[in-house]
Amino acid sequence: MRSYETLFILDPDVPEDDIDKELEKVREYIEKTKGDVVEFEKWGVRRLAYEINKKRQGFYVLMKFMADPSSIQDVESSFELDQNILRHIIVRREEQGNH
Repeated sequence: MRSYETLFILDPDVPEDDIDKELEKVREYIEKTKGDVVEFEKWGVRRLAYEINKKRQGFYVLMKFMADPSSIQDVESSFELDQNILRHIIVRREEQGNH
């Protein structure tokens, strides 16, 4: 398994009480592909650089996780199908000590 992180932006209209439900849904996307979520960092509502789906703000979340490289496409597909996720990016993290 490799280490990845993803930054995704949730629709700001998702009620605060439902944010944790959305994060649990994202955790399920990872675990469904035999991955493991290491941590979530909620950055909160921030202004977007440009309008997305007529929204000027979004709820930013940084997630670190472990997954097989072959499963990343499935995770991305799940993100794209989730209507509450406005944008996302997944990057492979450098292993510590490989500098």
